[in-house]
Amino acid sequence: MMKLWRYIGSFHLALLTVAVAPPAEAARDKKQKSVERVVLARVLLRDGLPERALSVLEAPPEEGETIDLGEFHRVRGLAAMELRRYPEAVSAFERAMENGEQTAPTFFGLANALLGAERYPEALAILKEAPSELEQNPARYRLEANIQYRAGHRHRAFDALDRGVSRFPDDRELTRQRLGLLLELGLYTEGIESARALLVEGKSAEQDYLALSVALLNAGQHERALALLEDGVLRWPGAVQMRKQLARAYADAGSPRSAAAVLMPLAGSDGDLPLMTAELHRRAGQMREALRANAEVLDQTAKMRQRLSLLLELERFEEASLLETRLERLGLLREEPIIYALAYASHYAGRPEQAERLLTRLTEPEWFDKGTAIRRAIETCRRDPTLCD
Repeated sequence: MMKLWRYIGSFHLALLTVAVAPPAEAARDKKQKSVERVVLARVLLRDGLPERALSVLEAPPEEGETIDLGEFHRVRGLAAMELRRYPEAVSAFERAMENGEQTAPTFFGLANALLGAERYPEALAILKEAPSELEQNPARYRLEANIQYRAGHRHRAFDALDRGVSRFPDDRELTRQRLGLLLELGLYTEGIESARALLVEGKSAEQDYLALSVALLNAGQHERALALLEDGVLRWPGAVQMRKQLARAYADAGSPRSAAAVLMPLAGSDGDLPLMTAELHRRAGQMREALRANAEVLDQTAKMRQRLSLLLELERFEEASLLETRLERLGLLREEPIIYALAYASHYAGRPEQAERLLTRLTEPEWFDKGTAIRRAIETCRRDPTLCD
């Protein structure tokens, strides 16, 4: 009997444990689950998966759920920003701040979200209200300048960059942006002077030369850009991007021959340089040099398309007509302009059968009509060969 009582007693004790334990365990599980949700969302966000991060935080915190609401909504705001869902990001950052998240990064995030939502006055107001520690970050001045610029206030944007450069003279991005805005405002002399901070001996870098040259070209200052790029090529003779930029500047200035000469030393070191060099030689009327550069092109499709064009321009119709097999193998004879060009070459190379066979493949109205003119020319030659000698 005693044994039975002990058994029944232990059974009731087990029932009591089951009845009492779940609420405490459930609360603990709920707290753990809520914490894990935010941690998981942060990890997903760090791994470049903002949509999944948002889905983890989609369900709002339950009543009684122990969670840092400020952090919960801050992470939501960051994820929404990554997805460019700016109104949603604004709402999330505001909720974060309402729940005690008053750190400088949260103010910065809200100002960025308001910028994305095109609410410029509010974005500027939030920057002014931000904790003073944000003033220690050069990104704060870049953001203010961006807001002012997007709002149409270029001079105020420049003032923000100017203050930033004064405070962080070693921040190259601030200096670059300030320089670009100087040039955009037409202050070229001051812009070139300020560029010395970027281009001084020992600190100069290729990207600084390239960024400045782009700004000068965009401002229509081609001579200054050319002088800068020429100096850059002398400093870094093997810099592919520098030479490409100089070649483009020369080409835009109407000097394709100089552009081609700039690229020639690197023709074999970069995939698309031979193609570009050949085109520049063609524009300069240097057709033999164009063909030589074309021979170095590695992309066979681009090479054959360009070679056919060059041979037609040189009226070397026989050579052009012999490209049919290679053009077919590369799939280029699915393009009606190429079919027409090859038929044209075949006709003038004295290969009427080849030309007629190619012309049957033309179906688009524009190219079919042009092909009809070749058909008439072929018939004329057959009736009176002396007209086609």
